Amino acid sequence: MKKYLIFFICFLFLFGCSNNKVQKVYSDEEINAAISTNNTLIMEEILKNGVSPNYQFKDGNNLISLALKNNSLDILRVLLKNKADVNMGLGPIKIMGTDKLSPGQTPIYYVKSLEALKLLVNSGSNINDKNTDGTPLLTYFIKYKPIEYSIYLVEKGAYLNIVDREGWTPVFWAGISGNSELLQSMYNKEPLSFAYKDKKGNYPVYYSYSEPNLEIFLQGHYDLNAKNIYGENILGEVYLKAIANGYLDIVKKLINIGVDKNYESYGENGIDTAMEYNSTEILKYLREIGVKEN
Repeated sequence: MKKYLIFFICFLFLFGCSNNKVQKVYSDEEINAAISTNNTLIMEEILKNGVSPNYQFKDGNNLISLALKNNSLDILRVLLKNKADVNMGLGPIKIMGTDKLSPGQTPIYYVKSLEALKLLVNSGSNINDKNTDGTPLLTYFIKYKPIEYSIYLVEKGAYLNIVDREGWTPVFWAGISGNSELLQSMYNKEPLSFAYKDKKGNYPVYYSYSEPNLEIFLQGHYDLNAKNIYGENILGEVYLKAIANGYLDIVKKLINIGVDKNYESYGENGIDTAMEYNSTEILKYLREIGVKEN
């Protein structure tokens, strides 16, 4: 059925153009149909007849964003060949099926495949853009896109210390995402990004509860005496959380890098925490290394 629809659309467009000496005017519906069916023949004809590659629809989309939403890669290539503006700012657009509006943002936020992302980046899309919500592209991708998109952006040099409105960098979001491959790619690219502090004075490691992610975070270099705005020793808190979660290897690594084995928080130390969470293996280990009991 789709094959016949494409043929019919082609026939109408080409017949109309060949029998019209005046420049053809296209409706949004006609242009949309060419994009949704990934029909490059029609799109080439539309552009040849004077429609700008930066044409914007009444709903706020432009040709590139609509091609991305449909993952119409052949159309996207045609638009890029015709110098469409990959960094054109798009105003708030209604999110399909809801009454909500998307933030104002550039087309790259709408990619639906890694191939489309690569085409845009190689055509000059700004990978360090922020939308009108103040969310950096990399942070947006970590939250809402397949993880390989974010890894690709990191490899292409996306800033790792760019902050959102909460004062968090992409590393903070990667740390709570549970994906260690992404976090490792960040460390490989910029090790110092692990030591960035947020508005509360915490390193990203403070918020991570994933054992594989904690393993990677502990490759970083930290001030072992650093405290957050609440007066908590940052690495000491990570130590107690590791005990609470039963991460014996993490506990050992923290002690090996110099975290105080007798660290207390709000009156509780490692022994208290291990007993509270019934971490018998860790409790045994802490007693063996001489952690004081309250």
